[in-house]
Amino acid sequence: MSDDGNFVDSLNSSLGTISADLTIRHVRDTGSARAELLASSDDIRCVVLTAPVPGDDGLSFVRSVRESDSTLPIVVAADDQEFVRDSVNAGATDYCIRELDGEAFSWLAFRVQKAIEDSYVEQSNRARLEQQRVVSELGTRALTTANLDDVLQLAVERVSGVLEADSVSILERLDEPETFRVAAGTGWASKHVNRHVTASENTQAAQSYQRGHSIVVDDFDDDDRFDHSKEFDSTGFRSGISTSVGGDASRWGVIGAQAFEPGQFVAEDVLFLENVAAVIGAAAERNQLKNALSEVLGRIDEAVVAFDTDWSLTYVNAEAERLLREPAGDLFGRKMWDLTPDSGGFRQEFTEAMQTQETKEFEAFSENSETWYNIKAYPSETGLSVYFTDITERHERETEIEQYGLMLKGVADAVYALDTEGRFTAVNPAFERLTGLERDAVLGSSASLLVDSLGATDSGDAFAATGSQTVEFELNVSGDETVRVENHRTPLVIGDEEIGSVGVLRDVTQRHRYERLLAILHKRTREMMSATDRETVFADAVAACDEVLGDARTELFVFDESQTALTRVGEAGTGLGDKPIANGLTEGGVWDAFVSGEVSVVEIAPDGGLVKGVERVIAAPIGRYGVLVTGHPGTVAPTEVDVKLVNLLVATVEELLERIDAESELRERDRRLAEQNEVLTRLDEVNKTIRSINKSLIRAPTHSDALSAVGKLLAESDPYSVVWHVDPDEFDGGFSPTPGEVHGADPAYIDRIGEVAGSEPMSSLLEAAIASQSMQVVEDVLNDPAWADHRGDALTYGFRSIAVIPAVADNRVEALFVVHVANATVLADEGGLISELGDTVGYALATTKRAGAMLTERKTRIQVQLGDDRLSLARLARSVDHSVELTGVIPKSDGSVIAFIITDAEPDAVLEAGCDVATGARLLSEDESGNLFELRLPRESLFETLYASEGVLRELHSVGDQTTLTVDVPERVRVRSFVDTLDSDYPGTNLLSRRTLTDGAEAPKTFQWKMRDAWTDRQYEAIRAAYFAGFFEWPRRSTAEALAGTFDISAPTYQYHLRAAERKLVESVFD
Repeated sequence: MSDDGNFVDSLNSSLGTISADLTIRHVRDTGSARAELLASSDDIRCVVLTAPVPGDDGLSFVRSVRESDSTLPIVVAADDQEFVRDSVNAGATDYCIRELDGEAFSWLAFRVQKAIEDSYVEQSNRARLEQQRVVSELGTRALTTANLDDVLQLAVERVSGVLEADSVSILERLDEPETFRVAAGTGWASKHVNRHVTASENTQAAQSYQRGHSIVVDDFDDDDRFDHSKEFDSTGFRSGISTSVGGDASRWGVIGAQAFEPGQFVAEDVLFLENVAAVIGAAAERNQLKNALSEVLGRIDEAVVAFDTDWSLTYVNAEAERLLREPAGDLFGRKMWDLTPDSGGFRQEFTEAMQTQETKEFEAFSENSETWYNIKAYPSETGLSVYFTDITERHERETEIEQYGLMLKGVADAVYALDTEGRFTAVNPAFERLTGLERDAVLGSSASLLVDSLGATDSGDAFAATGSQTVEFELNVSGDETVRVENHRTPLVIGDEEIGSVGVLRDVTQRHRYERLLAILHKRTREMMSATDRETVFADAVAACDEVLGDARTELFVFDESQTALTRVGEAGTGLGDKPIANGLTEGGVWDAFVSGEVSVVEIAPDGGLVKGVERVIAAPIGRYGVLVTGHPGTVAPTEVDVKLVNLLVATVEELLERIDAESELRERDRRLAEQNEVLTRLDEVNKTIRSINKSLIRAPTHSDALSAVGKLLAESDPYSVVWHVDPDEFDGGFSPTPGEVHGADPAYIDRIGEVAGSEPMSSLLEAAIASQSMQVVEDVLNDPAWADHRGDALTYGFRSIAVIPAVADNRVEALFVVHVANATVLADEGGLISELGDTVGYALATTKRAGAMLTERKTRIQVQLGDDRLSLARLARSVDHSVELTGVIPKSDGSVIAFIITDAEPDAVLEAGCDVATGARLLSEDESGNLFELRLPRESLFETLYASEGVLRELHSVGDQTTLTVDVPERVRVRSFVDTLDSDYPGTNLLSRRTLTDGAEAPKTFQWKMRDAWTDRQYEAIRAAYFAGFFEWPRRSTAEALAGTFDISAPTYQYHLRAAERKLVESVFD
């Protein structure tokens, strides 16, 4: 539940990398979350909640979920530690810091998956307990319920509930071939109870019955092992499980369960169903015996028959007559083998008695009367007298005892039975193993005496009481060994009479220890949450581990990135600590555990070598931070509980360290933001000064006025106190300032500035600024020995630092500004901003200087023929064998230019050749006037020469072996020097013509210069590129998308700048 879509998407992505079975259902408020929980409670495995929760109290939602479902995992993601603590108290299973990066989202996904897995384990444990309870209940009902059908119906209902099956049935095998009777059923099978059903040999039920073992089908649609009836196929069942009822010698039937979902049943379900089948088999067999002998138990005491030497019946008493169900008249003369069953040993025993003439006494079962007899055969020379007594009831009881004895032997928990007097009447082998007492010594003993002999410390009336209850107490089973046991008893009731109780005694020592240590660990980890640094967390983790594991020895290794090794923190603890580690740990079991990221039990030789006494310790990685190593003294191996507890501890420690790192990063970010805000504030002040300077430069009629305006505005801006400027062309070691060149200074200091500038160390500082074209700074005049002679001026006129700022444009220093600052730290903090200010002023001064020159100078138009083939456009024309005309260029800040050319050559040929002369080439348009291309040309000396000479390119036309250039330069530029410069770069360059231009259209006050001042640089580039690329022609020779690519910006952004330039152009025309 979150209103942060990005958080949900990131978590969903991380979960997808861990498991394809997990999906996210995203809701944004608690109302939607509650509705989703009600509608899909069976499908929801975990709730992830981010805080704050919009429109509701998130804690109340956590409480309501926990009250409705005690096992559903709840993970809270929040950056409020108080909310996290309250959420855990309200019932949250886990928590994390909300502001997560990609790696931490993977960790959160792992925590969510682990919470689901832990929930599965808990549910599985509950399911096993429920299965044991059901088996115990069925066993009790089987012993105490006279009606077998009631037991069978209870069995299918309990199995259906435990296995969550949609249908459960118990089938009794009949004598007819392939025929079963539905003895009990739920779901679909309930409609067929007491009906006979046919199950062919290839059905699942018949196979389970014949083979005598369990069968699980994960999906009937994909399993072709068995046949199914049309009626079964129409049910929609997808999975099933079945097992036989009864042993090989007395197999009774089959119990089976089906579900609509595939893969419903697992291996644990098989064991449960087999235990239920064993109980049902015993109950069915007992019922069969009881039904057969019910009449005999009421009538027969003893019967006597006699046979002569020919085995003919000669005598039968009334009781025998009744048993044989025939009148005496019909029995006389009948042969012995006609009256006795084939099985049971009657005939064999009788024959041996006559042959040996010795009395035979044996027990046998008569299939004819379905009765167990105690038989005594007395032979004589005249025949055989047989006395037989009904022992069915005793034999049935012994059989039942034997059957349930076998059942109890297979149960892992200790099981016992008490009579109403609290005396033991039965115990299983597990009871003997748990208590260490022999069965014969326990049976008949009082439970209270047994408790006393075992040394129970808190048992009370745990055995003696007869009411249903579950208690825990400690038993001293042998010597000093004590175990914690859980005693669960159920009253044994027959009819309305309670005849005793049946109980299960379970060893819960490990569970009790785990819960106790888990409580300690929970307390310690909650205390660790208040830690604010790594060292405290490390120390608390070692202390908590020692406390939880008792006599353990614990030490911590952190990962040193500089050494790429694990280094110990604090003192040595385990046997590993006895080994000297000079440069860190980089191999061995502990290192392998750190690399794998998994908790491991590793073996360590205390002396570092191979010895018999190997110490086994737990190596638990703490994420990317290090490894916690702990173990018991000597060779005692860690238990599974120890490993689980250490795993929980390091998981918490890792999370705390992640939180501390995150908080540290947050503090660092806040600090950087504060610094950035301070810088931005200063930058804003500088920007205000720059804007003021720009306005002043625009209004300045002369170059000197522009310099004076810059110095005045700087002096008026805090924290600069004195500003004066120097013309680098006039500075030759001496300087005589005019009043307009010094601002903010006392008149006395103005008189000394010329002397200061012409002497050391100021003159060297000025020369260094000119040579390096970078700002030179004296951070503190008072503490710099080189400026000792100027300490008096600094104290008198109130300045501490000095900066010489060169105003640079096009690799030329236009002016030097010397700034005196009252605060010694300002230049250190704002040096970069002041330096950028110098660059801005330099270009502004250069523009002002050129504008002034253009007011007074005329232009000279020069036409030259470039020599050599170094010019990239000349090489392009020769490659395509067509003329190339340059229509315009746009200079870039890195010295490269964007050139627009027109040629009649084939586009593919131009693009191919363009790859050799340009870093990029593309076709903008094709028409009858020629093909328009855009080329990105690297730095080229021709354009640098034109820009340095303040020349304006008018035309460039190349046919490969001949390139003609037409350019306008200021009249002050010497034509011969200009041509010589071109010739040095392109040998063979010749002057074709020159003429002086008198047209005043180039004056800065003209419309063209007015528009250039009105446009921003981006607007000027946009409209100039559109003009050169034929954007304004019809049809258009280029598109806005293509021109946007020229500047590596989006088309909407380019159109925004172009429209702004066009709007200003139209406003200038019509205003």
